Amino acid sequence: MTKAKIRFALASMKEADTGIQELCREMNISKTTLYRCVTKTGEITKEGKRVLEM
Repeated sequence: MTKAKIRFALASMKEADTGIQELCREMNISKTTLYRCVTKTGEITKEGKRVLEM
């Protein structure tokens, strides 16, 4: 994922009404890719941090 997509996902996942399938479709990514960088509760993962630090 790109830095922009990770930032967008982080902001979106913190919203209670965010639908995961809709978010993934909008970002053109799989749920696996999403959860590799952002947790279900909207926290960044180790992989997400690595990408943002590049």
